[in-house]
Formats: sequence, C-alpha cells, structure tokens
Amino acid sequence: MDQRSFIAGRIDVQIRRHLGVPLDTHRAVADARYSLDMLLVCDAMVDTELPQLARQFRVAEALHESVRRKVARVPAASPPLREDSGAAPRPVSFGRGR
Repeated sequence: MDQRSFIAGRIDVQIRRHLGVPLDTHRAVADARYSLDMLLVCDAMVDTELPQLARQFRVAEALHESVRRKVARVPAASPPLREDSGAAPRPVSFGRGR
C-alpha cells in the first residue's frame, strides 16, 4: 500500500470526526489540486492531529515524486540484437521425428 493512501485514510477519519465530511482518498493521492485543498484544510484544523498528518502526507508525496523522477531517468533496456540472415526460420516439429 502506498504510504500516501495510508495517511489519506487517517486524514479521512479525522476530517469525518471533526467536520462530518467524507474524503475521497483515491482522489487525494491522484489529483494534486484535491490533495492541496485537503492539506490546507488539515493545516487550518489546529489543536487536532490533522496538521501533523498533513506534514506526513507532504513528506510521503515528496518521496514518491523523487522516486518517480529517478525511475523516469533510467533508460529502458533495449532488446538483444538478433542476427537475421534473411532466411526463413526452421520449422519446429513436436512429437516423434521421422
């Protein structure tokens, strides 16, 4: 499970408890604008656990982006080159050879 999803789930529980409003945790992970709004609400909820959860979400988001950028920089492995003589491949026979 993605750490961001786990934290978004905890934020959802706290926002439901304090505001009575459900949070779309999948959208919080996938949509940058939605997650920004969610985090701003969390920051405004002083005297609760929400500002700390918002910080944890931001750290997890930064880590996720860092890993995503590193993976994007890794060149794709090219398939091994094969010598093609132009001749048709030999047929493969199964069972008894005659």
